[in-house]
Amino acid sequence: MRRIALVGLVLTLARPLVAQAPNTTSSTTSPPGGLTLFSSDWSNGVLDGGKWTRWGGNPVIAVVPATGLAFPATMANVLRVRIGTQDFDWVQADGQWSLPAMGESRAYRIYLRNAVGAVSGNWAPTHPLESKGTDGSISGNSYAMHVGSDVGNTFAWTFATAAPFPRNYFTVNPTASDIGRLTKGTTYRMEWKWTRTGAGVYTLDLRIYGPTGTLLYDASSIRAWGGGSLASAATGFPVADWAITGIRIGLNGGFAASGTHYVYWGGFAVCADWCGAY
Repeated sequence: MRRIALVGLVLTLARPLVAQAPNTTSSTTSPPGGLTLFSSDWSNGVLDGGKWTRWGGNPVIAVVPATGLAFPATMANVLRVRIGTQDFDWVQADGQWSLPAMGESRAYRIYLRNAVGAVSGNWAPTHPLESKGTDGSISGNSYAMHVGSDVGNTFAWTFATAAPFPRNYFTVNPTASDIGRLTKGTTYRMEWKWTRTGAGVYTLDLRIYGPTGTLLYDASSIRAWGGGSLASAATGFPVADWAITGIRIGLNGGFAASGTHYVYWGGFAVCADWCGAY
């Protein structure tokens, strides 16, 4: 069984970045379960009225109408990321919600549609959604969602963590012997939840819903790379506490491909428990 390097390794870009100071506003009180702490549907541009900062300096992200992309009917706009350019461009939310107290959670929701064409290459060419990182690095340090490229109608999907092998990667493949695939051109609702059990230590839960809101995968069917189900090994994940209070979405390089290829993201939210549908 081959092992895969942790995505949290910090790599420094060779060229300077166009950086903005993070927003340090945060809530100081613990919310009741299910309360939405932060949400962005990009109704006011790429920065959505100041909810995000942007750095990287390469124009590969844009806000476009959600029409025809099978996102929820009330969602007007989505964030479009052009991949296959080997470029670098992010939006990042930093300090817009508070760190949970011991025993409390932070749950995250986003809609994903992978519209990449028939591209051959690495199974996970980019991790376009990840915990907030350090200016000057292309990785989020603590966890990331990988979106891959296949020559056919599917794409590789994993959720990477800083835990030791085999819990460093989780996938949807029920056999746990290979990386699982989702379907291109399908809009999924992704939800994940970190529950704080110690300083920098969390339990993890994951859910993936189909375009009609049907639960497709949960902790019992999402499995570790070469290991058992997430439900059987959900505790003791190392996540830097500061990484819980931020996220970034965009492009961190990845594979080069001819043509134009997009991944779409919509309806991001952070809640004190499962956010649910948009």
